[in-house]
Amino acid sequence: MKSNILLIILSIAVSIPAFAGTGTLAGDVDDAYGTPLPGVIVTVTNADTSDAHTVATNSGGVFFAEDLPSGKYSAKAQMPGYKTASASNIKVKDGKMTKIKLIMVIGVD
Repeated sequence: MKSNILLIILSIAVSIPAFAGTGTLAGDVDDAYGTPLPGVIVTVTNADTSDAHTVATNSGGVFFAEDLPSGKYSAKAQMPGYKTASASNIKVKDGKMTKIKLIMVIGVD
């Protein structure tokens, strides 16, 4: 019985760091007139590790990149028919949601 309790405690202690130190980057992607753009591909890249996460905006033009290790990030939004929109120096903090807004302009890069 004691060994089972110890095993459970050790399992919990080992699993806690996997959830610590992460945050969420959320954003709105609109066109130049303020209309939300669904289906935009957003790539979020960690400035220190170059790890990239790709998400898409929902029907309301909103994206969520969840469980990102805390740190500095850049975000790049791409959609055919629009110029790439980007933001840099975005700080993601432990247990917090950071919000940004990206505006896309009709055209090509």
